[in-house]
Amino acid sequence: MNSDSASLNPHSAPPAGATLGLIAGNGCFPAFFVHNATAQGHRVVVVAHRDETAEQGLEGALAVGWIRVGQLRRMIAFLQKHGVRDVAFLGGIRKTRLLKTLRPDWLGMRFLCSLATTNDNELLSSLLHLLEKRGMRVFDPSSFLGECRAPRGVFSARQPSPQELAQGSIGWKTAQLLGQADVGQGVVVAAGSVVAVEAVEGTDELLKRAGSLIGRHHGVLVKRVKPQQDLRLDLPTIGPTTVRNAAEASVRCIVVEAGHTLLVDPMETVRLADQLGVCLIGGHGAELTL
Repeated sequence: MNSDSASLNPHSAPPAGATLGLIAGNGCFPAFFVHNATAQGHRVVVVAHRDETAEQGLEGALAVGWIRVGQLRRMIAFLQKHGVRDVAFLGGIRKTRLLKTLRPDWLGMRFLCSLATTNDNELLSSLLHLLEKRGMRVFDPSSFLGECRAPRGVFSARQPSPQELAQGSIGWKTAQLLGQADVGQGVVVAAGSVVAVEAVEGTDELLKRAGSLIGRHHGVLVKRVKPQQDLRLDLPTIGPTTVRNAAEASVRCIVVEAGHTLLVDPMETVRLADQLGVCLIGGHGAELTL
């Protein structure tokens, strides 16, 4: 296999010393990627989104280009200018802000008009294919994220109660159905019932809404990848803020999909969970298995 063919294989690692493109959203993972990829001998070119991507941590990049959501022509031109062939996506774009600040250029407008829906899965998959048509390969960035993937089993000090496991199983099945409809990745269960599901508002707002409905009960948050999801795109994420908001909402157990959920600051996430008495579980399988 020649280097060009290898570059188009989404399951292969980028060639040693390659210039990597990063399409960055919000959160800490873009900075983490830049640091680790640079340490491994790569040059990183970042396309950052105004009002979403943090400047801090991008100092080690070869170049940083700032765009507004929807400026696809500018994004692709910037990557091509720096000879990028291998591209990764990291960080989210808040849909609540996207609806207010979308500023598509002519390519972005044509792209949006070509979509049957603007659900996450179709939008991201179509964007991936657009880049591939321009000769780029979108790769899985996980090898540059160190220990940020959720492990399998219980990874907090507190073990789950039988009731929490039962509610986690309800949430596990519900999250799969929610994902199949490409609605969201998270669900909260309390007293044996689904009390809230995640849509465009994100996990933090989901927990706030669930907290107002749980009452005296304790809930369980479940986050899973969507069944049809391309694992190179939009993986579920939890972190210290998730743990803190869960505790405030009387959610005492968080179940995530092991290997496919990213942990923001893993050590602090676990430390805070132990401090607040929140159980953390990495599950897997069609039925919830630890």
